[in-house]
Amino acid sequence: MGVIDPDFKTMLEALAKQAAEQPMPPLDQLPADMVRAGYRMLRQSQDQNAPKDLDVRDFAVPGPHGDIPVRLYEPKGLASPSGLL
Repeated sequence: MGVIDPDFKTMLEALAKQAAEQPMPPLDQLPADMVRAGYRMLRQSQDQNAPKDLDVRDFAVPGPHGDIPVRLYEPKGLASPSGLL
């Protein structure tokens, strides 16, 4: 097994400690809007130093049950065509 990134390991340990200190009911027992709001708050708190030098595009990809919304992040000035992440 590979070595985990130290920053990612620290984040996981902090989340595990927080979860142990404040046990919550299973997600399937919470209202969906509450779970979504909690996820948004978590992401916003962790994205304080998110990269600013990106081009971001929202669009849809056709799927078997309708369009699937996607978001594409590309470094500014990226050559075209380029790889997709």
